Amino acid sequence: MQKMPPIPLNLDIELSAVCNLQCPTCFVPTQDHRKNVVNSFMPFDLAMRLITEAKNIGIPAVKFNWRGEPTLHQEFTKIMQFAVRGKVFYDILINTNGNCPDKSIEGLKYTTKCMFSVDTLNKELYAKMRKRGGIRTVIETIRRVVEMGHDNVWVRRIITDVNKKEDFKEMVRVIFGDGYVKVSEHYCFDRSKKYDGRHRPTRTYCGYPSQRLVVATDGKVFACCVDYDEKYQVGDVYHQSLLEIWHGSRMNELRENLRNDLANDMELCKTCTSFMSYVDARRDHVQDREL
Repeated sequence: MQKMPPIPLNLDIELSAVCNLQCPTCFVPTQDHRKNVVNSFMPFDLAMRLITEAKNIGIPAVKFNWRGEPTLHQEFTKIMQFAVRGKVFYDILINTNGNCPDKSIEGLKYTTKCMFSVDTLNKELYAKMRKRGGIRTVIETIRRVVEMGHDNVWVRRIITDVNKKEDFKEMVRVIFGDGYVKVSEHYCFDRSKKYDGRHRPTRTYCGYPSQRLVVATDGKVFACCVDYDEKYQVGDVYHQSLLEIWHGSRMNELRENLRNDLANDMELCKTCTSFMSYVDARRDHVQDREL
């Protein structure tokens, strides 16, 4: 069991709850999600304040996305330039779908790790899996980031029945060359199989609440990046500091419940889709490894 650090090790700052794609396997386009979460962008001054506060208290890593596409934010590049200033953060992370506005591409070069979620590099399959996106746009964006000198660019795919026969690593090598782009893969998480009523998989202690905070576009704070529908709010940065939230009653209550093996009794945790929550998750996980 992990010991809780005095500060979050990672701060997720949701610059955008808006996405420009309509991927059929994603929760964002669903009616259930849309009725609970308002499509919005984080105010520029709030993003800058959170970065400053994170620097001041020594948070080592920041990630600038959660549910939406971060590069859609009008001030994305300015925000990234401010984040990298002073080289305070050990890690500055971004997950993007690669269908980025032209003016935002520069901002990607300021990350220490830039992850492109693509699922496939096949034009026909991409049209099915990443609706409203364009694979040519994504490939060009990746190339531009590499040409800017970024040395930690990744492409990720979720392996499903649609794309599982594709030699993804080889396609990456052919398109981008050897050594310029790294590959991350994991299998699609099928929650219906996990909770079919016939068994309960063995849970393990989840370290997320002892590692990170997630700030939504409107300043509400959550303990976990899997809490897409905002079931368990732990604070609000318009009324509390990050440290007050980190050491607050809602966070401590969640940690205590997890220590006491009550995950299956909590609304937030009982249907968790993170492999970290299970001893033997029904998800073959290969993450952030050069394959």
